[in-house]
Amino acid sequence: MDLKDILGKIEEASKEFYREKEVSVGKIKVTIGILGADEEAAVQDFLANDTKLSYVYKMKLETVVRSIKAIDGFRVDSLDVIDTPEEIDGKPVKVEKHKYFRDIIGKWGQSVVDRLFFAYAELVAELEREINPDKTEEQIINELIAQADVLENMEDSEDGEA
Repeated sequence: MDLKDILGKIEEASKEFYREKEVSVGKIKVTIGILGADEEAAVQDFLANDTKLSYVYKMKLETVVRSIKAIDGFRVDSLDVIDTPEEIDGKPVKVEKHKYFRDIIGKWGQSVVDRLFFAYAELVAELEREINPDKTEEQIINELIAQADVLENMEDSEDGEA
C-alpha cells in the first residue's frame, strides 16, 4: 500500500461523516451540510476581531452562509464566485460566494438565520450521536457548555487587557 492508497482511504472515510439536511425557509428549500474543520476555522477567522455583542449573531450567520450546499435543488457548494445581476460594461459583476450569501442572508432577519442555524446544529448533533453513541445528551450538552465557558473566559481576558 502506498501513500496515494492511504490518502484515498482517508478521503473515503471522511465522506462517512458528512451530512446534509433540507430546510424550508418560506417558499424556498435550502440544503445545509456539515462544515469541515477548515470551514469552521474560516468562521472563527471571520469573527476574530468582533465584540461580544456581534459575535454570536455573526457566528450564526457565517456558519449558515458556509453550510448552504443547495438552494431549491441547485447545488452551490462547488462555486467560489457568483455572477451577480449587476453588470459593468455588459459583463456580470463577480462576487465571492460567501460574501454574496452573507450580504443577502444578512437581510433576511434574525429568525430566518436562527432557523437555518438550528437546523445546522441539529445536523451536527445527529452526527455527534452517531460517532459517540455511548454519550448521553447531558454529556454532549455539558461539553458544549464547557466549550462556551472557555471561549467566554478567553474573551473576558482579552477585554481586560485592552
